[in-house]
This record gives sequence, structure tokens and C-alpha cells, in this order.
Amino acid sequence: MKISATAFPHSDQAEAAWFLPAAVFVVILIIFLANSGNLLFRDPDLLWHIAVGRRILETRSFPWVDEFSHTFRGQPWVAKEWISQVAFALMYDTLGLKGLAVLIGCAIAATFTLLFQVLAQRMRVVPALIGALFAYSLAAPHFLVRPHMLSFPVVVLWMAGLVRAAERRSAPHPLMLVLMVLWANLHGGFTLGLAFIVPFALEAVFAAAPAERAGLAKRWAVFLGCAVFAALVTPYGYRALWTTYQVFGGNEALKYIIEWQPLNFARDWYAGGLILLALFAALLSGVRLSFIRCVLVIGMIYQALIHIRFVALAAIVIPILVAAPLARQFGYISNAKPDPVRVWMLTLSSKRLLRLIAIAVAVAGAAASALLPARSLPSAMTPVAAVNHLGTRAREGKVYNDYLFGGYLIFRGIPTFVDGRSDQLFGGGFLDELNRTLNGPARDFTALLDKYEIRFALVRPKTRDAYALDEDEGWRRLYADDAAILYERIR
Repeated sequence: MKISATAFPHSDQAEAAWFLPAAVFVVILIIFLANSGNLLFRDPDLLWHIAVGRRILETRSFPWVDEFSHTFRGQPWVAKEWISQVAFALMYDTLGLKGLAVLIGCAIAATFTLLFQVLAQRMRVVPALIGALFAYSLAAPHFLVRPHMLSFPVVVLWMAGLVRAAERRSAPHPLMLVLMVLWANLHGGFTLGLAFIVPFALEAVFAAAPAERAGLAKRWAVFLGCAVFAALVTPYGYRALWTTYQVFGGNEALKYIIEWQPLNFARDWYAGGLILLALFAALLSGVRLSFIRCVLVIGMIYQALIHIRFVALAAIVIPILVAAPLARQFGYISNAKPDPVRVWMLTLSSKRLLRLIAIAVAVAGAAASALLPARSLPSAMTPVAAVNHLGTRAREGKVYNDYLFGGYLIFRGIPTFVDGRSDQLFGGGFLDELNRTLNGPARDFTALLDKYEIRFALVRPKTRDAYALDEDEGWRRLYADDAAILYERIR
């Protein structure tokens, strides 16, 4: 006998509709927690994000100027990602690194479960699941404990809302504005969400009947204006928008920070291989997209190729852009006809005993995450012993630090020479001068320390900085280990 989804009561269908995404969420979370290890913590910026979150919680106020470096102290600086930073501080102070891993794990599981749900609205279960898993695989090497990870679920909901409105020839739902407020306080990437409004408005307007275009264009224009206003609902108003210009308006840091470098297919062979595989599949199957969708997809791929940072974002956004066109073009993946896998899942999830077993397994799996090995920060960015040796003497004078140590020094309450807040600070030729100095003769490096009146220097072993200070009679070693070397000026 052929089973039909209509054979199930409405309540069972509603429960089953949530059972599959819930199962996907739990599976992704458990897989992530079991395999992420310490790779999540390989970015030194994590520590200064925690420090900023602590500062906001302790003072119940938001910073407006730099309080964490001695080179740019007092210069304008805002904590534009304050919700993420507060969340990091709370999780770290409550549950330590495991808490941060669970927080990011939940964000990642939510992101790709939502992506699966969005794709499953257009596709059958299997191709939707394959699309979500492909996106997860492409983004996985870029998973870090950083504010942008907490914004990814919002990205999925925002893009899905814009696509749905464009395809229905209507304006986006007003509740989308709440998403923009949240996004603007989570991460600076909200400006990309604003930028996407215009192309989808054009798609909706040009696809509408001629008599409806003027009214639809007005509704999208109103939504754009309201979205821009919503993006200003932060402690800093327009300043959060301004930082986007600071990043892309000739920021010298883009030349030196790895995440802003172009994708290197020799080094990043995994991401490069998946991108080429997707391109091969598209060419082989003859995928066709509308002009605007082509522009958006190519634009996202271009950004991923010139900035590694955009790879994970492209992995999330592009499937949402192409889901409906692919479902229309290839009927065998469309959910317009009954999906046997969906019916089978409905059948299984309608059995209460199986649901109880699944819930028990999910709870046991989530609880098991507490038994995972303790997480640790990479020693290459946490010179714990060297800073302990320096102790209160850090107050005696300015400290020069390697870039990788900047986050840890802020975490320990020591003003930095340079750190990862280059989206707003360390411009005006500062990073260019530092890069030239670190790649020039030893005398240029010691001259730089003289220029900034440096008393102590904290550098990595076997670097040009260390060799220069070892050769200079005006400096002596105070402490050395495999992570860092501490020097003191003696004359």
C-alpha cells in the first residue's frame, strides 16, 4: 500500500516537521563538538573579545576610545560587536573554553539546520541535506570563536527572507527589521545584508506586472530605509556603519592579515577543490540562473577568492540564492511532487517510541560534550609564563609585543603595541612602517623601539625581532621558553 503524507493527523505532521531539523541540529552539534578540538581557538583575537565583553559587563558602559593599547590610546574605537563579546565573556567566565565551544557549536548547528530548512522548502530532503552538508564542509575550515560565527544564523534568516519576498513579488516582512537590529549588534557584516536589499528589490520589481511595479518599488524602498534605520539601533549609531568604510576604504591591514588575503589554491586546497567541484557540477548539468542571481553568485565567489574570510559566508549564502532556480530547472530534486524520503521520515517520527528514543540519544549526546577533553589555547599566542615573569613590572614602561600576543596582553590587562583591532586602529601608515621594519635590517627594528619608547619587548623565538634584540647591547633577556622571549631595555 502506498503511504501518503495526508494519512497522518495534522498534529503528527507538525511534530514530524520539526523532528527532522531537530535531529539535524543535534547531529551537527555532536559531530562538531567531537571533532573541533582546539582548532576553534587558533585566533588571538578571541582573548581581546573576551576582555572587551568583561569590560562592558563590569563598567555597564560601552567604550568609545581605545583603552587597550599604548600606541593608539585615546583614539576613537567602538566595540561594534558588543553582544557577541558579552556572550563570549559570560560563557568563558562561567564554563571556560568548553563553554565557548558549545556556544559556537550551537551557532553552527543552528546555521546549517536553518540552511537545510530553507533548502528543503524548495527541494526534496536528500538534495537539501546534501546542499547543507556541502556548505558545512566548505565552511568548516574557517570555524573559529569569533563574533561572525554568532551572526551566521541571522545571515541565513535574512537571506531567506529577502529571497522569499523577491520570489513572491512582495516587500520583506517587517519582522526582518528585528533581525537587522540583532545583526548590527552582533557583527559588522550586517552592511552586506543591507547591500543585498537592492538587487532583490530589482528582481522583484522587474518580475512583477507593469501595473504593480511602482507600488512594489515604493514598498522595497521603504523597507530599505527602515533597514538602514534599524542598523543604527546600536550603542554607537552610525559609527558601526562607518567601520565598514574603514575596513574596505584602503585599510592597510588587509595586506598583512591572513583572513583578508586571497584564497591560495595550493595552501587552501580543500576549499579550492570544493569550489572547483561545484563549478564543474554547474557546468556539467547546465545550471541556469537569472541575471541578478548570476551577479550575486559570481560576486560572492569573487569575494571568497580575494578574501579568505568570505569563504564561509559564500558557502552559506550561495545555496539560498540557487535553491529555487535549481528546483525549477531540475524537477527530480523539486519538492513539488511527493517526496518518498520525507514521507518515510514522517512515518518514523510519528511513532512515539522512536521519538522518545531519539530524544534520549540527543540528550545523552549533548551531555557527553561535558566529558570531552579539556580545551586549551595555542601556546603560540598565549605567552603565559613570560607575562607571569614580567608581572607587575609591566607598569614600569611600554611593552612591545608580537602581533600574535596582542589579544593575550589585553586579556591580562597589559597595554599593547599592536593587536587585532586593525579594522579601526593601527592605520595611518603604522602597520606599513611595522611591516617594513620587521623585514628590514636589525638596526631599523631597534630604532622603532626607541621611537615608541619601549621598555620591554615580548617576541616569538627564532624571529628577526629576537635576533635583533640578542645582538643589541642595549637589551637583555629576562625570560625565554618555546612560546616567547621577554627582553628589557638596559640603556
